[in-house]
Amino acid sequence: MNDWLKWHLAPEAGPKRILALDGGGVRGLITLGILQRIEDQLKQRSPNPESFRLCQYFDLIAGTSTGSIIATGLALGWSVAEVRKIYDALAPQIFEVQAKGVLKPIFGTAPIEKGLKSVLKDRELQSPDLQTFLMVCAKRIDTGSPWVLTNNPRSLYWDNTDGSFKPNKLYELWRVVRASTAAPLYFEPLEVVINDDPRWPKEVGLFLDGAVAGLNNPSWQAMLTATLPPYGFGWPAGAGNIFVVSIGTGWWRMRNKVTDFQSKMYAQQAGESLAAMVQDTSLHAMMSFQAMCEPRKPRYLNGEIKTLKGQSIIGGGGLVSYQRYDADIDENALRKLSGMGSLDATALDQLMEKMRALGTTDADIMRAHYALGYDVGTVRNPGIDGIEAEDFPAQFDPPFMRPA
Repeated sequence: MNDWLKWHLAPEAGPKRILALDGGGVRGLITLGILQRIEDQLKQRSPNPESFRLCQYFDLIAGTSTGSIIATGLALGWSVAEVRKIYDALAPQIFEVQAKGVLKPIFGTAPIEKGLKSVLKDRELQSPDLQTFLMVCAKRIDTGSPWVLTNNPRSLYWDNTDGSFKPNKLYELWRVVRASTAAPLYFEPLEVVINDDPRWPKEVGLFLDGAVAGLNNPSWQAMLTATLPPYGFGWPAGAGNIFVVSIGTGWWRMRNKVTDFQSKMYAQQAGESLAAMVQDTSLHAMMSFQAMCEPRKPRYLNGEIKTLKGQSIIGGGGLVSYQRYDADIDENALRKLSGMGSLDATALDQLMEKMRALGTTDADIMRAHYALGYDVGTVRNPGIDGIEAEDFPAQFDPPFMRPA
């Protein structure tokens, strides 16, 4: 491990900070808008703000699907602006429609693999270029196993001595990310060689998007990975020991008219049902954290619960410290953006439909995604919305960010 990784891993280095990034296709630009606000906020505490990177603050950066792309870039020490530049360049190629998603995936395989290889090169999970710990979520569908891959040398499958399986450390980063992004209907599943040692039976795994494992919002799994001893981190839980920051890719309540849903082909119904399931698993993660923690700014959960502010079922401050940020893709949020306040109802509905899709790469829509995420950081009601310095308790600042 390089010196940065040794420091991030060591429990004695102090409280730990986790960043978890949702999946959501090109809506990852919403995530990047939010992340830019966080980077801007945290760099103000750094003695070297121009060289500050989120990998210096967060000890573990987790991601699923599009979140895994962003997480990998941040873990490699890239700034948010650098990751956004890559997104802007690659998204139109990756999300070029080839089919309707019934008999073939909507998007082709070659563009996303070429794009990932072009930026991640031949780096492996053991790459010394990784400046902090990375966690990527995928689903191995042939064995029915969720795969949670990290670059932690203490993890169970990091290495082996008998050649019975390919050790995690040798997996190429681009392939790990590609496995996490293999969303059903959108991209082809990815075959990965698990073992090709002639001493053992050859084994090939088939991987799908981590959302299929219920991990589109990887925050809860990231907390478990950091704290449960079998994963190799072994960081102590507690509101003063771990701070989890979870970021979404846009939120709205998925609704369907009964007759419209019933009139669709079964493949379309299955696709929409899967999307609804993904949203529900994300909501479950948020509800679990609110039940176990005390976020400063809890997000709205549903009409029955609202939020669980002040209703944590664990005393002593909670299981960990936690904060969730996301953008609402609805009329109220969009009308706050520059140039959209004057749109009529029909134009606004069309805009919302495009922004809620996974693969809309129109340049104006991509800019709107980023602007919507960036607007999440705007403080209109202190202590209630926006991204404020108080959202990031000083007790979690790394030593290099603390006053002498």
